[in-house]
Amino acid sequence: MFSWEGTVIPRVGDGIARVGDGIAQVGDGIARVGDGIARVSDGIARVSDGIARVGDGIARVGDGIAWVGDGIARVGDGIARVGDGIARVSDGIARVGDGIAWVGDGIARVSDGIARVSDGIAWVPKLFSICILKFLKCFFIPLNHLVKTFFKPFHLLIIQRISNNSIA
Repeated sequence: MFSWEGTVIPRVGDGIARVGDGIAQVGDGIARVGDGIARVSDGIARVSDGIARVGDGIARVGDGIAWVGDGIARVGDGIARVGDGIARVSDGIARVGDGIAWVGDGIARVSDGIARVSDGIAWVPKLFSICILKFLKCFFIPLNHLVKTFFKPFHLLIIQRISNNSIA
C-alpha cells in the first residue's frame, strides 16, 4: 500500500508509516521527525530545532527553550542555564557558579559574595582609580609646567620690587 501524491503522503514498506519531510517517520514503531515536530528513537521524544530534545528522559533544547543533561534546565541563549542546581545565563540575565548570581555584560557580577560590575552600569574600583589618576596626571603636569614657566617671573618681580621698596 504505497501512495505517492506530493511530499506529505505516508509511505509504508513494512506496515509502519514513515515520512521524510515533516510529518512522521518510524523505523521501529516510534515516530521521529527531523524538522521540528518530534523525534524519538528509544521511546523518548527529541527534537533538533526548537521543540524539545531528550536523550535520557529529560527535555533539552539548544535554542532558547530549556536544556537539561542531568535533571536541571539549562539554556544557552538568555533564559537560564544550570549545571549544578543553580541558574546561570551567559548573556545578560544572571549567572551563578557557586550560589551567587553574576552577569558578564553590565548588570551585576559576583564571585565571592560582593556585587561588582565589569563593563556597563557601575564601577570597577581599580579601573576607576587608574583613570582618575591618569586624568589628574595629564591635567596637572601641564598646569604645573605652565605655572612654573609663566607665573614664576611675575612672582620674582613682585618679590624684587618689594625688596627694592624696603631697601629704599
